[in-house]
Amino acid sequence: MMLKALSGLLFKKSLMSFLKQVIIEIALLNRAVLFTGKKINTSFTIMKKFITLSAFAALASLLAGCAGSYPKGSFITDITVPLAVTDIPAKTDSLKVGKSQCKDFFSLVAFGDASINAAMKNANISKVYYVDWKAYNVLGLTGTYECTVYGE
Repeated sequence: MMLKALSGLLFKKSLMSFLKQVIIEIALLNRAVLFTGKKINTSFTIMKKFITLSAFAALASLLAGCAGSYPKGSFITDITVPLAVTDIPAKTDSLKVGKSQCKDFFSLVAFGDASINAAMKNANISKVYYVDWKAYNVLGLTGTYECTVYGE
């Protein structure tokens, strides 16, 4: 976790330094145009910097999910992981199953209640034996997160 925080800090510093340099170069090119009166072909230089910055940002976003508490894919995530386990009875056929869910769109808007308590209420569960958590996300565009509670 410390390594991820450190790499994030270094990335932010290098990105800020790069952006600062791009802004300075654009300002110097504009100043040169004002003083000399000659038009300098800045569109190629600016486009080159923009493409470099875009590639750098795309690479950073792909590498951002390298370490975490659960596995996640850069393109698609479809996982089920356990959250909690207590004493599981020998006979699990008669267990009630409660589910709760939340969704997000474009990682900008999220709604729903995917809590353990909501799943318990949905199936009238008073004693929880174990809980699973399911995540499905495609490119960060749409995601569904589901909590499944097993109990009596």
